[in-house]
Amino acid sequence: IEEGVVTLINWPNRPWTGDPNELYQWVKSTQVSAYENACKELALNKTTWLAMIDIDEFMLPIKDNSIPELIKRYSKFAGVTLKWINYGTSGVQTLPENKLLIEVFYKTCKPGHELNGIMKSIVKPESFAGFYWPPHWCLYKDNQKCVEIETTDARINHYRTRTIDHLYKTKIAKMKAMDNRNISQEEIDYILNVGNEAVDEERIILRYVPELRKKMGLKNSD
Repeated sequence: IEEGVVTLINWPNRPWTGDPNELYQWVKSTQVSAYENACKELALNKTTWLAMIDIDEFMLPIKDNSIPELIKRYSKFAGVTLKWINYGTSGVQTLPENKLLIEVFYKTCKPGHELNGIMKSIVKPESFAGFYWPPHWCLYKDNQKCVEIETTDARINHYRTRTIDHLYKTKIAKMKAMDNRNISQEEIDYILNVGNEAVDEERIILRYVPELRKKMGLKNSD
């Protein structure tokens, strides 16, 4: 933040004024309004492209070396979408000391799993018109088009549970708040196990580890 690389915006929870039994109240009142504010005000006329991703999601170019290189090839479109590849806990209880998250998790959902079909958007703010539901897909002005990028070109590594400790200490409580519902033990068991069915044999993201560790001031990993 001090170096001007990050701009932190305090976005308080917005009150829900609809049906008190409505699911996903926080998403509809707070998350969507934050996204809209970012697209229509904060980023408008300040950036050509805006990616709307969460802190547990890592954009991974495969054919290119960077995201700017990737989207340059799709500059004629109003937006692009990247598909998730979902990672489970890989049986990791706690993140080991001096290890990056992307170094540790290697198990994913099996190919064709419904979770891997979810996409996130990188949009041109000047072309943004609103959201579909859920707020991962965008509408564009004047019927402009977006393009769905194949996972062989680029993707998002989504570390949805992170460690087992994180799941129990943070993830479940977050889901209760976001979804406005109780989470059953059966669902907790499902969340604990999903994403551990297959192995990411290529682990393409590891090519970014040396430079990332250097930028973060971490000593060499064993």
